[in-house]
Amino acid sequence: MVPGGKKQLALKMFVLFLVMTPYFSLFYQFDTIGSLGPELEQEAGISISQIGQLYLAYGLVTVPVALTSGVLIDKLGLNSMIIISSTPICIGALLISIAGAQKPALFWLMFVGRIFVGLCEALLVCQNTICGIWFQGYWRNISFSLSFLWAQVGTALVFALSPAVAHLGIGWALSAGFIISVFSIFSSVVYIIMDKRGFLTRLFEVNPLTSYRPKMKLRDVTKLPLTYWCLVIIRGSNAGAAFTFIMYGPSFLVATTNYDPQVSGFIISAMNLEALFGPIIGLFLDRYGRRPIIWCISCLTISISYLVLALEVLDPIFWILLVGFTYTVVNSSVTSCISLVVPKEILGTAYGIYVAYPAGILLIYPVIYGNLQELTGSYKLGNDLLAGTSFITYLACIFLVFLDRAKGRLLSLPLAQQQIVDTTTSIGEQKTLITAEE
Repeated sequence: MVPGGKKQLALKMFVLFLVMTPYFSLFYQFDTIGSLGPELEQEAGISISQIGQLYLAYGLVTVPVALTSGVLIDKLGLNSMIIISSTPICIGALLISIAGAQKPALFWLMFVGRIFVGLCEALLVCQNTICGIWFQGYWRNISFSLSFLWAQVGTALVFALSPAVAHLGIGWALSAGFIISVFSIFSSVVYIIMDKRGFLTRLFEVNPLTSYRPKMKLRDVTKLPLTYWCLVIIRGSNAGAAFTFIMYGPSFLVATTNYDPQVSGFIISAMNLEALFGPIIGLFLDRYGRRPIIWCISCLTISISYLVLALEVLDPIFWILLVGFTYTVVNSSVTSCISLVVPKEILGTAYGIYVAYPAGILLIYPVIYGNLQELTGSYKLGNDLLAGTSFITYLACIFLVFLDRAKGRLLSLPLAQQQIVDTTTSIGEQKTLITAEE
């Protein structure tokens, strides 16, 4: 049960919706290319390796943007970064829709548009930081789980909507991303106005950390705990592998099964919609704990599922959905734990690195995956790559189990047995008190 009256609950959910909307827009725009993979190949003259290059264009700027935006959040404040990072996604979406409307499609203009969209990765850092600052207690998992769910709804929508609209023209299918990006900017402006007027401080009863400049220095990054780096690897590597597969999912299904492009898009949409389980999983782990053990099981299951998909023998639907569910287990709970182990004065920087790591993976994996498919005529080696990546996260989970035991089992305890006393006194002295109920 989430504490708070009905009015307070409704207001917090409204604020969360405003925060989540740019997240939704970014995920929708990210997969506009992958959702139209078969159509781009057959009608627009875009090869599968060029599709990988368009994902590369997005990734060219995401790593430096995520890293620098995290530092700038801690230096300048959240609202400044939200304003700075909101505009490029509209420009990029507009350029991509114009390029896709041409026959053949203007690959170079789509490439430029993807770079502009990649500049908005800072919005993801801002969203994570906002949830880490304002939403505490039971709201922590709820905010991150619902944010991930809403983002996956964006991914699911693009895979369901784009192929259905593509019969009107690829340009029309791509233009939906521009409309959604405009609405996300409007949501960000409303959030900033509410913050400037002090409404969020009164609603959440949390110090308004967005309005001051923490005394953060770059060398403070070296003081991030080892637990944090394990969480980065576990979630980031699985995210990189999962999104690489999602990019090529429709093409993989068309090539290895008898499904047409529209049905294949719906299957990938179903994989993304499994994020619906995220809030339930988060509440379950809050109640019963044992997060590192659950992550171990999930990461091993993901690795095995990719290996089965690499065989291209069994029907892939079950294994695709299994990847979607187990990735939801990892993502919905790992992200919310970052604010448990990192001092708040460098929370923006921590989330910047946290976002930059999977962005770095997505800088190279789609290109490798696409080139392996073109060289071999099969998706086997690409899926083997994803399986190996997830197995590495399984090993990181095993290490985290022992590390967490040495640190007092903070990540393993139910929420009722965790009490964060002070995470803002100093970067070198993060104080955490764990009170176990008798």
